[in-house]
Amino acid sequence: MYTTGGENGRRLKRLLNDEGIENHPVLISGMTRENFMVYDEFNGQQYRFGMSGPVLTEIELKHLLDALFTDAPEVDYIVASGSIPHGVPDDFYTSVTSRVARRGTRLISDFSLNYRQFAQWSPSNRSIR
Repeated sequence: MYTTGGENGRRLKRLLNDEGIENHPVLISGMTRENFMVYDEFNGQQYRFGMSGPVLTEIELKHLLDALFTDAPEVDYIVASGSIPHGVPDDFYTSVTSRVARRGTRLISDFSLNYRQFAQWSPSNRSIR
């Protein structure tokens, strides 16, 4: 499950479908962000460029959470990855982690928490870190 918008979102969905990967996009009005890497063959350095992502509205966030906790089939694992989009509360991952734990689902996390978020993090949430 992922948010998707604009041409980049359509391309992502098409690529996942072409590979036969089951996917559940949640449409947003903004453009799915695009990142890229440049590899300097001369010195062997790699440079990563992360573009700013879209702003999620309250309604889009509600649709995402509804899709994740209401519409989605029961799963054993949820992978939460990436930076929190603009417009999403700082405690988003903390909130999702609590809801995932109550559901009995394991969480694989690949995201950073700022100090305030870390203070709210509960190791008893059965997450895998």
